[in-house]
Amino acid sequence: MHASGADLLRLGDRLSETPQARVLDIGCGAGHASFVAAQYVKEVVAYDLSERMPVTAGETADAHGYHHLTTQQGYAKNLPFSDAEFDMVISRYSAHRWHDVTGALREVRRVTLCQISGCKRWRHCGTLQLYRITARVNG
Repeated sequence: MHASGADLLRLGDRLSETPQARVLDIGCGAGHASFVAAQYVKEVVAYDLSERMPVTAGETADAHGYHHLTTQQGYAKNLPFSDAEFDMVISRYSAHRWHDVTGALREVRRVTLCQISGCKRWRHCGTLQLYRITARVNG
């Protein structure tokens, strides 16, 4: 289920226009969105709360030759990155698991060069809540 889908195809289409981008994938899980990103952009950081998932994603990335994909473990609400370090931040099937969504979105805003926006085609139970929180974070 998570390894494929129309949303990953759309992600690839969008990222194909930004080959020099540095992308952070929060809640990377096994790395499916990270692997799509790695096909199109200069650098990908796959980030997850779990200790196991970044290791799994890293091993798979190495096996596929995605040497520009690195992994890191930690909380979404305390990202260990500099301000405006990433051109974009992606997240797939993970925001509903974040302990502090508002805090995590503040961190996303801090580490991203551009403002937070959402895709109107999202189909997930937490989407409306995520939009409301995004509106509060963006002011």
